[in-house]
Amino acid sequence: MILTQEELDFARQVGINRNKYAKANGFKNRHGIPVSKELEYDIVGAIGEFVLCRYLHIEWDHESNLYGKHDVAGYEVRTASGHRLKLIVRPDDDSDSIFVLVTVEGNTGRIHGWLYGHEAKQLKWLDAPNDRPAAYFVPRFSLNSMYKLPGIERFHGSKQVV
Repeated sequence: MILTQEELDFARQVGINRNKYAKANGFKNRHGIPVSKELEYDIVGAIGEFVLCRYLHIEWDHESNLYGKHDVAGYEVRTASGHRLKLIVRPDDDSDSIFVLVTVEGNTGRIHGWLYGHEAKQLKWLDAPNDRPAAYFVPRFSLNSMYKLPGIERFHGSKQVV
């Protein structure tokens, strides 16, 4: 989906605000993200959440999404900068949660699919690139279709209409 400049600016500002909130409250990143990249990750993550909200046709409750809550409508959004990247699920992530992969390049957001945490936590996908803590990197082709997203009918009226 193509995002307008206004939408991108809004989502970026949410990411900036979240980053400021985290720093002001002493939250430490647990995923090995270099300090110099934390703001970028917060911005990209916010854009991914916005993309999923647009897809679901719901308003983004961006202010209530502070640490420890689900990202969007009960789903966890994992956003990557680049449409060829994988879904990342960490060993300490909730195995019963649904993780949705959104990728962002420029003003384009793509939703690739989803998996439950326990489905993603397979040894074959475990990796620890760039001296960061180990995580599961699930290829896009292994994700479930968004047509089969549990609860999609809440947003689209039918699992067939997307």
